[in-house]
Amino acid sequence: MQNPTKRWMLGLAVSALLPLAAAHAAETSEGVKISVQDAVGKVGDPTVITARIEAMPGFTIAGNYRNKVGDFSAEDQAVAFPNKMVRATVQDGVLVFKVAVVPKKTGPHPINGVFRFAFFGEHDGKTQLDIKSAPLIATVTGKE
Repeated sequence: MQNPTKRWMLGLAVSALLPLAAAHAAETSEGVKISVQDAVGKVGDPTVITARIEAMPGFTIAGNYRNKVGDFSAEDQAVAFPNKMVRATVQDGVLVFKVAVVPKKTGPHPINGVFRFAFFGEHDGKTQLDIKSAPLIATVTGKE
């Protein structure tokens, strides 16, 4: 177990830096555009949701960051997720996520997850890394 004094000092140091970092952070919507393609597939067969995160003008995707999506859930438990987490590939400067899903029942089923990604922007002539989280919201439709 970590020493409580060290943990308190680390928390104090991090909380002191957060206001400085947040003051220059770009809003997700101004830095990137997120698009998600829903999936349709036969019940019991794997299919894929494709999601893309594209940098807006003046921003660049941080390709060597561990860009990923995970924390998947389906409210009605009608969709299985073979992978707990999916890493992005970078294609022409765009993050591409291929999320495998398996519909377990017919009909449309809302699912969600959480993207974690990074991009670069410039503020006051300095390049800055912004690390963000954003929701993945999609629909998986099971067919017979």
